[in-house]
Amino acid sequence: FLHLLMISPDCLLCRQCGHEVAIAKDLYPQPSKLAIGQRNDTILGVPGTLIQLLQNPHGKNFEVITTKRADVYKYDKAVVEYSWFEGFSWRLAVCPRCGAHLGW
Repeated sequence: FLHLLMISPDCLLCRQCGHEVAIAKDLYPQPSKLAIGQRNDTILGVPGTLIQLLQNPHGKNFEVITTKRADVYKYDKAVVEYSWFEGFSWRLAVCPRCGAHLGW
């Protein structure tokens, strides 16, 4: 989820337009068995926030944090293929204000 977000002291913002996407209480550590690396850091004042390095089928790596809630537009149908998280499907998540890609 760190793909196109910037972090303010209080919330995660869309890097393109500044739209508030998530707040500290939305952070949720969802470990992935497919992570090729992981670390913990303080994000939004929450120490020990899980940041995972994940790789898509094209070999591109992404640092990802997970949230239980986010103000995003969920684009297209959810798919199970290539999910980084067992038991979960995914779809593109874009900023509802400007349409910038924010994550999955």
